[in-house]
Amino acid sequence: MRRRLARPFGKSISSSRLISSLMALAVLWALYGRFKDPTTWAWMTHESLESVASGAEPSTSANKSQVAESKPETIIPGPNEEDGDALLKLRKSLSVVEDKTPLQPHEMLAYWQMLAWSRTRPLADFEKTAQRDVPFAQLWAEPDLFRGHAIRLRMHVRRILKFTVEENPLGLKEVYELWGWTEDSRSYPFVVVLPELPAGLKVGTDVSGEVVFVGYFLKWMSYQTFDTKKVNYSPLLVGRCRTVAAAGPRSAATGWEAAFLLIAAGIGVLGFTIWYFLNSSKRGRMTLPPSATLPESLPESFFKHAVQSRNESESFSDSEPRPAWLPVESAPVVVGSKE
Repeated sequence: MRRRLARPFGKSISSSRLISSLMALAVLWALYGRFKDPTTWAWMTHESLESVASGAEPSTSANKSQVAESKPETIIPGPNEEDGDALLKLRKSLSVVEDKTPLQPHEMLAYWQMLAWSRTRPLADFEKTAQRDVPFAQLWAEPDLFRGHAIRLRMHVRRILKFTVEENPLGLKEVYELWGWTEDSRSYPFVVVLPELPAGLKVGTDVSGEVVFVGYFLKWMSYQTFDTKKVNYSPLLVGRCRTVAAAGPRSAATGWEAAFLLIAAGIGVLGFTIWYFLNSSKRGRMTLPPSATLPESLPESFFKHAVQSRNESESFSDSEPRPAWLPVESAPVVVGSKE
């Protein structure tokens, strides 16, 4: 009997294993390139990505405490929703407001009255009285429930427009219109109107900023997109806002999320590769039966069956075909140990 060699991994490496090895090397190389980038670890030192990429010195606590000088708040004494007569006057003005239409002249009385109310107290005090986390879907379904009420929004601003206004009760020459979305509204923008623009924001059609807005809900205003000419609707609010200095922490969180996802992907690919190699080696390895020991004596049925098979084999002539189930003649088998 010819001797066979057990080769656990076969005669050669299969193409699938070679591809898996190359993929693992590619992932390791990508991880190495990512980890050697200093911006990957900026979140650990609380540095901004811009300062790390430019090689600037880390900012000190004194530098972090320095913020841009904010504009002084303009506070105009006057009645607001806490005054009963002013509240009745506003409700009368809001009775003619129509949703899902452009801003109309007969709605400007409530518009200017609520804008004046937003300037009668400091923004911090105004923010305490406003409703928070108003669901966007509920604002759409029940606008009358929130019309004329103060609402607080945390907005991601993407467009800021400046408009010159005609003669008005507040004596304003211009107002600012901010377009942005919240974590709840996502792709559906809010439109908010401010009497003055806070520090840190600039007029433009492609801006990026985050503000906390506090103001009064007026209506769902319709507008037409300039490209598709499609009519959309956005909630219109008037009030005031302040900027949120969250650029540093957001950049750090973004870097941490990217590093975590990259590490998780690398671990997943390496784990799959190791699992594939282990299972492939088990499938390719020859399974050898354990060594068996011969019994001291064979049962009588064994000899009876052997004699019967031999007799049947001799009953056939040489010209007749030999059945496949008959055993081939061989030398007698001697059972027992050698003396």
